[in-house]
Amino acid sequence: MDSVFVSPEQLFHELRSVSAATVEIAAAELSPGHVIASGKLERHVITGAARPDFVSQTLTFPARHIHGGHTVPYVVGDTAVERVYAARLACEDVHEIPEVPVCVIPDSPAVGDRIVGQPYIAHTFGVMAARRFDGERWQAVTPGLARPLSTSVMREDVTPPIIGSLSGWYVYLPAGQRPYLYCDGRAVPGRTATELTRGDVMLIPGGGRFEVASVRHHSDGYTLALRVLTPSRHEMRHLAWARRPGDVVEQHDSAKRGYLYPTEWRPEELQPASTLETTA
Repeated sequence: MDSVFVSPEQLFHELRSVSAATVEIAAAELSPGHVIASGKLERHVITGAARPDFVSQTLTFPARHIHGGHTVPYVVGDTAVERVYAARLACEDVHEIPEVPVCVIPDSPAVGDRIVGQPYIAHTFGVMAARRFDGERWQAVTPGLARPLSTSVMREDVTPPIIGSLSGWYVYLPAGQRPYLYCDGRAVPGRTATELTRGDVMLIPGGGRFEVASVRHHSDGYTLALRVLTPSRHEMRHLAWARRPGDVVEQHDSAKRGYLYPTEWRPEELQPASTLETTA
């Protein structure tokens, strides 16, 4: 079976099946748009041309998970046979696969600086900080779940693994500054439940957009009523119960764990000119 060019939406639809069709091709024939179908970089899409190494007799391709993330190296023998999915993106559509900058930890973190892990598949709304700097070490935000880490070890933890972005990425949140999160490759405001107001638009990966219909404050936190504006195109692997425009779902936030929600910019807000540089 030959590879078939499809749109990003069609690609996600095709790969929802565990038995999605695959083909074998020579490694030298890999090109932007091919999606790896086996191994540690399964479901990573080739995003650029190969860099050959004649000494090691390998080809190194840039690759990125189909749901977005960091660009990582895909190294194969130059005479190898590779298994790819029959459904592949046209070269001009590869740019639609979101790329997220690598998380960079400064040499001298400030007290209160945080690091969050953002998954590329949203099983729920919002993300919570994984670590907070106390002036000496990086403490787990939820006490008792993990030992404190030095900055050097924390750097190792947030560096993209050579095997690729298997679950998501990390984002650095400087203390005292507006937190920015990433959604589909875009830096967007991260707001707590206390900062959300009616009419705000919450985001999830895959183009999912949810309008905040109401915010109710009660003794044990907040209840957010969210109306689906645009379902995620990854819906079968995301919030399967929020598939249709107009559906209303609820999110309960205890306000104790510091959840942040990626949101659209409000009309009155000015987007910084270099958001990517300030958050990477």
